[in-house]
Amino acid sequence: MLEPIIQFSPFIPWGFTFDEFSKAYPRLKDLKGPKENSISATPEAIEIFIAQIVAEVPDQKKRALRDRLRARLIVDIQNDDTAALAKFWKDCAVASVSSTKYGQQLATFLRDLACNARNNRKAIVTGVVRFRLFSWRDQPDFPRHLARGLLELDGQHCAAAKDLKDLDEAKREELAAIATAVTPVR
Repeated sequence: MLEPIIQFSPFIPWGFTFDEFSKAYPRLKDLKGPKENSISATPEAIEIFIAQIVAEVPDQKKRALRDRLRARLIVDIQNDDTAALAKFWKDCAVASVSSTKYGQQLATFLRDLACNARNNRKAIVTGVVRFRLFSWRDQPDFPRHLARGLLELDGQHCAAAKDLKDLDEAKREELAAIATAVTPVR
């Protein structure tokens, strides 16, 4: 199991001036990358981190800073919901779909929206073509699937196909090229 990491980014806690806090900062700003700028999310490592930060702060402000850092960085065992949060995010990742599948689902939705619209169909199909179709060039499956549906090349009737005649000739040609393009097998 991977050990959780806390990413540290310099900050100025409430109630401290930049000059007061900057005494600790010079040691931290010399760290180069995220790996060197991270600490393990264990109670011991966090306490060491807090002690290093607090050591450079004036005495009258140390306790307040230590208390604030502990409250924000150390998990209260009685209120620890990290396992539930981890399960939530893991379930979310499992339930997610690939970008290719998402693109196909979105293309099907937009095709159905344009093709089956009872009102303002011409405006809908024009908007779908202008604002959605040509914005997914990095994923050829989405525009191809959508263009084929709008042009009835997928074998299904699309009432909006006749409205595509009102697009300028360059857009119609590009739409036809997208619909008939051969996409590489992955």
